[in-house]
Amino acid sequence: MHNASQQPIAPTDFASFKQMIAARVIVFSGLEERVARLALDKPEAIAFGTLQSVAKECAVGRTTVFRVAQATGFDGFADFKTMFVQHVRSRNTV
Repeated sequence: MHNASQQPIAPTDFASFKQMIAARVIVFSGLEERVARLALDKPEAIAFGTLQSVAKECAVGRTTVFRVAQATGFDGFADFKTMFVQHVRSRNTV
C-alpha cells in the first residue's frame, strides 16, 4: 500500500506513470492493483471512462479508483484521467 505521508508528485505523462510503478515508488493494495493494471494495459479505459465505469471494469468500488488517482499524486480522478486522455491522443496522432 502507498505511503500517505509521502504523497508522490503526479507523473506528467504516461511514461513517467509506468516508471513510477516499475520503480515501486507506489505499491498498491490488491484492489488498487486492479485499477493500476487496467491503467497500464488499457489506458483508453481510463481516458474515455468514468469513475463508475473504471470501477465496474475492475470490480472495485469508486473509492478504490479515486484512491489510486490520489496515491499516484493527482488531486482526484479528473486529473488522473486527463493524463490518460493526453497519452491516447498523442499515441493516435503519431
